[in-house]
Amino acid sequence: MALFGRKDTQKEAMLAAKRDFEAAADPDAPGSIRRIRSRVALRAKALLDKTFVEGAQRTERHEQAVVLAINAGKPQPEAPKARAFGTVPAFDHEVMAYLPQDFADRAFDLGRRYQRVEIDGPTAIAYMQAIADELCGVLQVDPPFEAVRFLRDEFPETDDEAGDEEQETESPN
Repeated sequence: MALFGRKDTQKEAMLAAKRDFEAAADPDAPGSIRRIRSRVALRAKALLDKTFVEGAQRTERHEQAVVLAINAGKPQPEAPKARAFGTVPAFDHEVMAYLPQDFADRAFDLGRRYQRVEIDGPTAIAYMQAIADELCGVLQVDPPFEAVRFLRDEFPETDDEAGDEEQETESPN
């Protein structure tokens, strides 16, 4: 058995992902950080989208588990929560990515709300883009990346202003 197992490697990857994010988000970082910033932004975009999808998928599984628990007279399982870390594809392998918990929570919640049909596709797209814009601001990435491309493909008539009217009357959280 190896002295350092998979958990140690995963923990090191998580620490490195968070350290890279913090370096990229540092407004006083030198110009040489641009390469890291670009890599971190691509990973953050992938994790933001993945977190939205996980919010929807894990909500669906949780709701099914709640029904089974109620029918069996057992206590209801705890609601799923967003994760600040996750693996994302990078060329021919996966890498660890980090999102500050606030961003992860909001993306996860939007996925949950979309799954429950509390918001429609264009509204989810608009809210996710607002989160992506904010994240790009933190990472000093201009222009901002496009969030939830997969969802935009399902709603081709949606443009960047589709959810503006609803955003004025309904908050994303």
